[in-house]
Amino acid sequence: FGSAMMIQKALKLVAIIAILSLFTCIKNIRDFDPNAVEDNEGIVIGKVNVMYNGKHFNENCIVAFSGGVYKLDKTGLVAIPLEAGEVRMARITCQDVSSYKYDFGEGMTFENFGDGKITYFGDVTLEWETKGGFKSSTCLLLFGALGGAILGTVASINDGDMEVKVGNNLSGTLQEYRNATGENPGNVQTSLMSTGM
Repeated sequence: FGSAMMIQKALKLVAIIAILSLFTCIKNIRDFDPNAVEDNEGIVIGKVNVMYNGKHFNENCIVAFSGGVYKLDKTGLVAIPLEAGEVRMARITCQDVSSYKYDFGEGMTFENFGDGKITYFGDVTLEWETKGGFKSSTCLLLFGALGGAILGTVASINDGDMEVKVGNNLSGTLQEYRNATGENPGNVQTSLMSTGM
């Protein structure tokens, strides 16, 4: 019984640390500074629109790219400096009554050209169908060590089904970028996101 309580306390501590570190590094369009790009980085822009159970749901979602986490706003516009080279959109997490996530595996990649260029990855639409509401895995977290033991298995399973579409609306996205940042993007290259899921 004592070890179960220690495991429960350790899981709570890990969750608190993870949440705090996540909130300190999440970026969004309001935080974007086109001049704050490191030598090994390039700016990537595009759009990610989430249709969650048939409803536009962007404001409730966070997208994890290899090298950065981004909080969507209602427009879905993404502008973030990331390391040059292959970039992967790894996961999306949205908050309904419970937190829902979808891991994209090895697919969902594009090339960030870096070297002073802006890379446009496309306009990505995620049509996501889940059961919604209160998840049983959330219940597991509330019930201690048994929940923690089972959560490892549950956490690796995607919530629901997703269809991904990638479109090319470079001119529209660049206009939204100008409106949001006041910046006129210079050298823009296109590398549409692969959907090899």
